[in-house]
Amino acid sequence: DLDAPPPGEVDWSSDIANSVNLIGNLGADPQVSYLPSGKVVAKMSLALASYKNKTNWFECEAWDSVAKSAQMYLQKGVKVHVNGRLDKDTWNDKLSGEPRARVKVVVNSFNIVRPYMQLSPGNDYGGGAVDRYDNADDGPKRQRSAEERWNDFFNEPDQYWDNRILKATGERSPRYPDFKHKTTQEALWIDSWDSPKWIQETLTLMDNAAKEHKYGSYDDEDGDNAMNKDALGEESPPRW
Repeated sequence: DLDAPPPGEVDWSSDIANSVNLIGNLGADPQVSYLPSGKVVAKMSLALASYKNKTNWFECEAWDSVAKSAQMYLQKGVKVHVNGRLDKDTWNDKLSGEPRARVKVVVNSFNIVRPYMQLSPGNDYGGGAVDRYDNADDGPKRQRSAEERWNDFFNEPDQYWDNRILKATGERSPRYPDFKHKTTQEALWIDSWDSPKWIQETLTLMDNAAKEHKYGSYDDEDGDNAMNKDALGEESPPRW
């Protein structure tokens, strides 16, 4: 017989009777409404990565001061932790008259999730300890801003692995960095909450220029090129 340890016991508490904690990315900017009653509500769709790259969507609803904070600090693509409780909306379908229901998360509070940092090489998630020291003898170094790290990338894109296609095809975890420096292992995520808004447009321009010049975008970490490595010419890829 398999050992089956007995469950523990807890005291009843309103804090855990109906409690939900989720981490995901916002599918759109919060939709904020100011009601005649003076109440403020923000509605958000939260995408959670699941098994085999499946995405589960959860409807979230924040009220009053939490809604105002969401309007001020949250935007599409931000990775956020929400704490709240489950609730259910019910209504009758206007056409069929059939009853309908939808479960939602009423948000008590939220936190912006820190971006993944530069991590130890070899881990499938870029995992390991954050490298806070460039040189132990020199003491701690200032952590560079996301804008500085992305500027380095656009100055020397050929020094980074491009893992976007590997992630899209499921060969890499959704949590894996989109770009990783070949030497320092510094990682970059396009949808990180602190990534500058201009990077997506700049990436699009760079990818289009690479196609026009018959360059692959960059090497990926499997040693292949995302855009036909054999088509590369003798010139160097365009700089940005």
